[in-house]
Amino acid sequence: SVQHLEKAWKDRTGDWDERLNRFTETMIEQIDSLSAIASEFSDFAQMPVTKPEPIDLNEILENIKGLYQDTPRILFGFRFDAHIPHIIMGDKKQLLRVFTNLLNNAIQAVGNNEKGLISIDFESKNDQYIIQVSDNGGGISGELSDRIFQPNFTTKSGGMGMGLAIVKSIIQALGGEISYTSTLGTGTTFILAFPAFLSPSLLEEGLGVEF
Repeated sequence: SVQHLEKAWKDRTGDWDERLNRFTETMIEQIDSLSAIASEFSDFAQMPVTKPEPIDLNEILENIKGLYQDTPRILFGFRFDAHIPHIIMGDKKQLLRVFTNLLNNAIQAVGNNEKGLISIDFESKNDQYIIQVSDNGGGISGELSDRIFQPNFTTKSGGMGMGLAIVKSIIQALGGEISYTSTLGTGTTFILAFPAFLSPSLLEEGLGVEF
């Protein structure tokens, strides 16, 4: 772009003003894009040290619910038992980052679908807490399936960027696991598994609740 602009200046091209405006807009967009990419790689390379402490996943999910439930054009479903503490050893800031990254990806996957659906489902299973984040977006193609957790980037509008690499890094640092299932044209579900931090004094009997 700079070379073309330089040539236009030397040739005293008649549409110089128009070319300069177009060049300026393009360069600003590309610089912003490169800046974002650089920031993502920097964040991944300098991930803060995890500081685990007993965290109630209910609190994390309530925060996420408050942040996303009024998103335009998308119906959110949050299903978890809010009456019983679900304690894990975790880092609150990093856990919030996990869910914001996953939900931002889900919103991007849904796109302009006027009937967008995103759900977060929670269950306890074999001393683990299983959380599924599902969307009814376009799904993930098979050619991307082996690479979506890799720290790379793409200029495509539906790209995963560094988000999922960061998510996987955080979850593994907390002793958890992440996997996914996806069907093209139907949607994607990310499955998070965290080891339960069993503390009988914190557990009390309660009833399930759906939001």
